[in-house]
Amino acid sequence: MVQKGVSWAGRAAAERVQPGDRIYVWRGRPNNGFIAELEVLTGYQPISPTRVVPGPDPESFAGTFNVRLIQELDTPATDKFVNYISVKFGIENIALIHGFRELSIAVAERIALAFDGPFLPVGRTFVAGPRPNPGTLLDPFARDPDLIDRGTAAHYDTVLALAAWVQGNGWRPLLPNLAGPNPDPNFDLAWMAGSALYVAEIKSTTSVNEDTQLRLGLVQVLHYRQQLVSRGDPAIPWLVPEHEPGDPIWSAVCSHVGVELRWPGAFEP
Repeated sequence: MVQKGVSWAGRAAAERVQPGDRIYVWRGRPNNGFIAELEVLTGYQPISPTRVVPGPDPESFAGTFNVRLIQELDTPATDKFVNYISVKFGIENIALIHGFRELSIAVAERIALAFDGPFLPVGRTFVAGPRPNPGTLLDPFARDPDLIDRGTAAHYDTVLALAAWVQGNGWRPLLPNLAGPNPDPNFDLAWMAGSALYVAEIKSTTSVNEDTQLRLGLVQVLHYRQQLVSRGDPAIPWLVPEHEPGDPIWSAVCSHVGVELRWPGAFEP
């Protein structure tokens, strides 16, 4: 809930939240630091006479949006400040003193790393973007088949299905971290299960383009695996088509080169 007394900047930030946004909770002294990561589930809704506000003193609040707890840290991710700027995260202390603030992408990514933890060799927390409009016309001059595929609703839905399966098993789905001096391969999804790292390439497929898409996806995921091995992060590659391949030879091909072939409804081994 957003209090009426919150600063103008905090109120404006709250009104701009969208489902899928991340919120990082900072606790003040004496044991200060970031302690929780939340996901926004709904957009901002102002208080009205017809809306029931949860919690005490509903008259003290201007609006609400729903969130869920992603994780809470046992030990706060703390920082020190020099000239009112935090050294590790690069955040202004006024953003912590006066409530809810929108962060720059660079600051948010540094804070996210504190929640991902040093045990994650790749990636950043998965956040689903907007679903592509099935009626959207692709650029007729586009030449990269992978970029075209990633812009389809079928690809988007398959990514979501795999991410939901990963989360359902208690693991965290990850997107590639493409920034910094050692960027990740541009995979579609990754996750850690115990000490094992999995990396997936997802392909939308039809009876017409199945072989072409699977050939492309197989080369991509093998390339991702080699990129990760070369930097000391061995990974188990998954090739994930939208549907079960019509030609059973693909199971043998993938098995021969150490790639797991899975699709929605057949993620379990």
